[in-house]
Amino acid sequence: MNAVLPGAEFPTFTGRMYPLERCIIAPRNIDEILTLCAQLICITIEKDSGNILVFLPGMDDILRLDKLVQQKLRRLADGVNIVRLHSHLLGEGETSQENAETSSAGEGRQLYLSSLIAARGVTLPDIKYVFIHPYNRTTLLHQSGLETLGNERISAELNANKTGRAGRTAPGKVVYFSSLTIPRKRCSN
Repeated sequence: MNAVLPGAEFPTFTGRMYPLERCIIAPRNIDEILTLCAQLICITIEKDSGNILVFLPGMDDILRLDKLVQQKLRRLADGVNIVRLHSHLLGEGETSQENAETSSAGEGRQLYLSSLIAARGVTLPDIKYVFIHPYNRTTLLHQSGLETLGNERISAELNANKTGRAGRTAPGKVVYFSSLTIPRKRCSN
C-alpha cells in the first residue's frame, strides 16, 4: 500500500523557464521504493515521451533497478537506452560528462540511473521526468574509528539540485519518494 501526499508544499524555484509538476509517493516500506520506481518508469515509458533521470543512493541500487526495469520492459527494450551513471563506472581519465554523452549516444529514449554524480556534475539532455530516492549513500565514521558506508536523508539543497534537472527544455515532472513511518500505538495494561 502506498500513500501519495496531496497538498504537500514544495519549495519554489525562481528563474525556471518551464513549469514542474511535483508529487510525493510514500510506500509503507522503504524496501518497496525500487519496485515502485520500476513500475512508474515502465508506465511513464509506455504512456509518455521524454528522457528519465532516476537518482539512487548507490551502485547496488542502480544495478537492482536496472535489472527490474529490463525485466518489466522486455517488449519495449529496443526503444529505451539505459545509462548507468556512477563514479565507479568511469574509466581512467574519463569525466562523468564524457561518460554521460557517450553512453547516451544511442537512438531512442534515455533512462539515466544515477547516483549523486548527476545532481551537480553532469548536464543531461532533455530530461522530462526525475525520480528522487530519499537517501544518499555516504561515508560515515563509526564510533570504533572505522569508516563505513551508510544511508542518510538528502538535504533540502541537494533535493533542489536534483529537482532542477527536470523542466529545463520543456515542462517536467518530479516524483519524490519518501519513507512513510507510522507510529505504533502502545497498549497500556
